[in-house]
Formats: sequence, structure tokens, C-alpha cells
Amino acid sequence: LNPIENEAVVAEVLRRCGGAVELVDGASRVADELTCGSSPGMTWWGVHDFRLVKHDSLADLRAAADVGKGESVLYQESMWPPDDAKLRAQLTKCVRLLPHKSDTGGFFSALL
Repeated sequence: LNPIENEAVVAEVLRRCGGAVELVDGASRVADELTCGSSPGMTWWGVHDFRLVKHDSLADLRAAADVGKGESVLYQESMWPPDDAKLRAQLTKCVRLLPHKSDTGGFFSALL
């Protein structure tokens, strides 16, 4: 349930589509219909380098003295939470099914 593999990807799809695609509110539907533990999508997350140092932005990561150029090229701006507050707020419509709440696997869902 890594937000860089989940919410960050959804945010980038929404950004690239420029309003042509929107999220359906799956979080409220799941909360009403399923008994397993769930939570809405995340709107903030940290991005860490290989030494597990958190960086607030891509520029911050690239400016870090201990991050080599070879490592910094592996990071993209889209890995961080979006700056646009409206876009970030839409991510709460995603659903995270939490494995520790219902003794199941963990799942992430986004309905476009």
C-alpha cells in the first residue's frame, strides 16, 4: 500500500488528463457496504531516498549533498503529493482496504 505506487499514480493521471477524468467516491461506498477495515486515500506522504532520509520535494532531494546524481535521476516530481489542493482533495475518494483490520490482503482502489 505504498502511496507512491497508488495515490501518486492516480494524481498524475488526473493531472495529465486535465479534468477530462474524475474520481468516483469509492471510499464512502466501501465504508457503507463492506465490513472489512478501510480508509480513504492519502493526501500526503513522504518520499525518502535510499538512506531513508525524507525529502519535501524533488528540488530538496537534488540539493541534498549526500544524494548522488545517479540516484536523483531515479526520482520524478510526480512521486510527491500534488501541490494543487483540489487535486490532492480528490485522492480521498480512493479506497485503501487495510489487511490488519480484517485479516485479508491489502488493496488499493480508484474508480475513474
